[in-house]
Amino acid sequence: MLLSLVMLGLVSGCASEDTENANDDDIHKSATFEVDFLTAKSEPLAEPVEVFGTIAAKQSSAIGALVEGPLETMFVTVGDRVKKGQALFQIRQADYKRRVAEASAALRLTEAQATQAQRQYDRVIALAPRGFVSKAQVERVETDLIVAKAQVSQSQSLLATAKQALRDTVARAPYNGVVTARLVDEGSYLNNRFSMGEQSAALQLQELEIVAAIVSAPQARVDDFKLNQKAKVYIDGFDEPFDSFVFIINDRVDPESRTVELRLPDKKPELSDQ
Repeated sequence: MLLSLVMLGLVSGCASEDTENANDDDIHKSATFEVDFLTAKSEPLAEPVEVFGTIAAKQSSAIGALVEGPLETMFVTVGDRVKKGQALFQIRQADYKRRVAEASAALRLTEAQATQAQRQYDRVIALAPRGFVSKAQVERVETDLIVAKAQVSQSQSLLATAKQALRDTVARAPYNGVVTARLVDEGSYLNNRFSMGEQSAALQLQELEIVAAIVSAPQARVDDFKLNQKAKVYIDGFDEPFDSFVFIINDRVDPESRTVELRLPDKKPELSDQ
């Protein structure tokens, strides 16, 4: 507690007893004490560590085609905000629609063959107890029915694959983000594998709802940093710092700069709007 004491002046000199008594009374009346009480607070003292770095997106993806073909339509451009699942671009669909039609026809054919095999099996099995068919005939229709059913399953799988490939001609955003680069234009041939230098990526997408400050701290100060430790991030163009914390401490020390990488996240929707 802090105590502040103030005393007002005392008068001294020669006087009669009455005067002295009167003066004593006056002194007692005029003497006052002023006391101020202040509450003491304890605060930790910390030496700030100033480090520099860059702001990076939480995720950055080069969005490529899941199937091969010429780029037919681009639905977005640089700067567009997109939602997860939104269509970004489309590969020409003619070949993939044809494959779906072929697979559908193949499935109908195998289903008809399976129906025929089932009927033949039923007839033979009905005659077997009366001895009108041989054991070999029974075994043959059983095998034919098994093969026909297997062909139906195979055709169903091929049709499902063809339909998925048709859906994959439309590339969609894997998360909410911003289109930060357009790498190709309509007519470019895109593939989904490495071959002959053909283009595989069409767009660059970044998730900016959550950004991270990537900074390099001196190795000599690494013991001063702890996970979840509070920090302030100052960004050019913003008047006020953003509150953050130490989310990642990379144990690897850069051999040239002798620094350690730290990552400090910051969820600031307004930052992505800049």
